[in-house]
Amino acid sequence: MIELCKFFYFIIAFMTFSNRLQAQEIPFGRWQQSCLHRNINEERFTSETVTYIETYFTDDTCSTELFSFLSQGPYVLGANNNRNNIDFAFAVAAVRTPSQIVVDSFNRRSVCGWQNWSVGETKSILNQMCDFFNLGRNFPAPRYAEKKFGIFKIENSQLYFGRLTRDNDGSNEQKRPILWNPRPYQRISPDAR
Repeated sequence: MIELCKFFYFIIAFMTFSNRLQAQEIPFGRWQQSCLHRNINEERFTSETVTYIETYFTDDTCSTELFSFLSQGPYVLGANNNRNNIDFAFAVAAVRTPSQIVVDSFNRRSVCGWQNWSVGETKSILNQMCDFFNLGRNFPAPRYAEKKFGIFKIENSQLYFGRLTRDNDGSNEQKRPILWNPRPYQRISPDAR
């Protein structure tokens, strides 16, 4: 119960301090990109939160899941400079491991410093340093309440977000993306579950 109260306090505080100008609305529900490079990304919008799921697969048709990144938190829509803004704060960041191959690899490499990954588990990675892709160095996972600043547009019933670059990585308001990610999301369900 205390965690739930902290979460709602966090949402209220985040919305209070965010810029709320008139912006285009994002229809609630599930939005998904098509399979590309063994990856599917999905955004699930409700009135208060957005859940982002980034899933990796073993095959080019995205039929056998390896693992997924999940993040969830409050968001605020706004507008300035003739762009629609979306500001997001991390309340949840986790990894789901449905594959024994991935679990064995993560345990062997002590991903996030852990050797207790298990099949079917969803494990919080907030505030951790992890090397999920075996690149030889750890990368920081999101911190609780860490904010990301983005842009979005809806054209021809497709949802586009800004493309993150080194100079425009969304880490603060001045570093919002300025270019569009050409890979759109399609709304696959009005239900966010």
